Amino acid sequence: MAEHLLNATPYTVLLKPIHKQMRLAIFILCLCFNTCCIWAQSKRFYIQPELALQGCQIHGDSYSGYNKPGLSLGMNWIFKTQSKLHYRSGLLISERGAQHNANETNPEQYVVRLAYVDIPFFAMYKLKKNYTALCGLTGSVLWFSSEIYNYQNLNEKNSFKPFDLMLSIALQKQFSKWTVELRNSNSVIPIRDFINPAPYVNFGNPIANFFNRGLYNNIMCLAVLYTLSH
Repeated sequence: MAEHLLNATPYTVLLKPIHKQMRLAIFILCLCFNTCCIWAQSKRFYIQPELALQGCQIHGDSYSGYNKPGLSLGMNWIFKTQSKLHYRSGLLISERGAQHNANETNPEQYVVRLAYVDIPFFAMYKLKKNYTALCGLTGSVLWFSSEIYNYQNLNEKNSFKPFDLMLSIALQKQFSKWTVELRNSNSVIPIRDFINPAPYVNFGNPIANFFNRGLYNNIMCLAVLYTLSH
């Protein structure tokens, strides 16, 4: 376990000042909100603020379970078409990472905290009885990151990559202006490479082989959205 973990997860910390980024993110969110309000005057557009609770893990760190809680907050705008197929984009701030608390079986303590600015693009297909299926990609820019091992922050050594790209599938239920959405998202590119790549292992499964190139974000998300105009 220890050797595999050393290969998979360098115990580093990368802390970035966030005040300037936060001001910039708030400005961009306000700008997008105003733009969306103008777009919403057209019958083809409407906007939805989103607040989501996330369970997060990092695939490849030798731990398992969606044990790291996180939040996602931002604004979505939806473009309606004449068919059942609509489109959604937006701008959100999303917390991700991984967490393992020390226990009798494994005394190691490990926490990764990541925050991204997300720009999603989803296709939405209207189903019966106010249900909608969604599928799409989310491009993300790393805003903040930290990594703690056994309650110690170590000097920066192998940082996380500045970008992430996630594939998402989701199902939502509409209740008048309120919408509840269950979403699963997984990185399709590594957020960090292994420090010491192990010899190539063929798992006999192309998907398993594809996701054996480093560390990847995995997220289970429960979101609540409110339609400001329709």
